[in-house]
Amino acid sequence: MNSAQTIILSPLELRVIEEMNKVRTTPRSYLPLLNNWKQRFSGNQVKLSQQVFLRTIEGVNAVDEAIDFIQSTRPLSPLKLSLGMSQAAKDHVRDQGETGNIGHRNNIFNSAFQVAGVAFGYHIQYRNMCVITYAGGYKTAAGRRE
Repeated sequence: MNSAQTIILSPLELRVIEEMNKVRTTPRSYLPLLNNWKQRFSGNQVKLSQQVFLRTIEGVNAVDEAIDFIQSTRPLSPLKLSLGMSQAAKDHVRDQGETGNIGHRNNIFNSAFQVAGVAFGYHIQYRNMCVITYAGGYKTAAGRRE
């Protein structure tokens, strides 16, 4: 049995795929969320709850940029979950989490990508991390498409 057949995704990992597909298939559905988020900013701080604030580097400009992008984005097809790519994401979490490395992926709206994998795990510096892998397609070692 290969690792793609034995991998089990957590509810949080499955939720990430659901949210990615929601924003890909109905990008404008995120406008109320982003507008609400924008209203919570004061300078570079965003109010998370009555007494909890998060300091950001970009401030509200990042939210404005996201709103502009979403308004000009056409819907895309949903991503298919790939267990094999999720295993690769878990391997990447293990590698980066132990070394403290980080990276960024801006591929959620790339129409060439049709499958994705996701994994959450420990990061030595930030405590938690999420890795998302994307591809145009994926075949298992047995030749099955995921």
